[in-house]
Amino acid sequence: MISNNKKVALITGASKGIGRDIAEILLRKGFHLLLVARSLDNLKAIQTEFKKIAKEQVVTVFQADLSQSDSAKLIFDFTTEREIEIDILVNNAGVGVSGAVDECSEEAMLKMMLLNMYSLTALCKYFSPQMKERRSGNILNIASVAGYQPVPYLAAYAASKSYVLNFSDAIAMELEDYGVSVSCYSPGLTDTGFFDSANIGEDDKFYGKKGRVSSKKVARDAVEKMLKGKLSTIYGFKNKSMVLGGRLSPSRKFTARLSKKLVSQQK
Repeated sequence: MISNNKKVALITGASKGIGRDIAEILLRKGFHLLLVARSLDNLKAIQTEFKKIAKEQVVTVFQADLSQSDSAKLIFDFTTEREIEIDILVNNAGVGVSGAVDECSEEAMLKMMLLNMYSLTALCKYFSPQMKERRSGNILNIASVAGYQPVPYLAAYAASKSYVLNFSDAIAMELEDYGVSVSCYSPGLTDTGFFDSANIGEDDKFYGKKGRVSSKKVARDAVEKMLKGKLSTIYGFKNKSMVLGGRLSPSRKFTARLSKKLVSQQK
């Protein structure tokens, strides 16, 4: 049973990668955890592992496929029934679909948009009212450097992360007068399972494994920026420089064409 004297962090996509590492960081900082992911087996394995680290904290797991439109409500109902109030909401779960848009599966793109955009939005909608009432709370939405520019062959994914960026900045303004902080964190190439699920191999020239950074480094930086109340932040000097270059480009067409040239190197 989660006690009232410790704060609770809800993390989606918590069974691996950045989500798992954020969860461990927050656990070590003394937070109770509510871990959400699609794989119950992976969640239980993480729960067992985290119990060895936890002192008095409780690690609770909830299986949910956030590519289904009712999942956010199911998570909220679970917390309501157990009288669990969420102090930190980390919307980390996400997936990519790669390839020319006319060749992508319609079902895969729909699931991606439900996961990356709709469920993230719904979770913010459900949990922000109790944060407003308490006049405290943190929301951390994980976007991507891809969200700062058009990315051919990852077109819908990059667009979904642009949504996350703009949505986060907007609700940050809606909630700031209530003591609720909203942060949006954008990793670059990170060593996670994202590339496997998006059918991008380790040997690709642009997205290849050599250019990826540790998910632990990204998670540490994301949590640090969230706890400092930073709004939109990007991991690493290289990624920040790339985003700045896109902003200074003469036109969006130029940026899109440059992106096409870069990512086409993987072919």
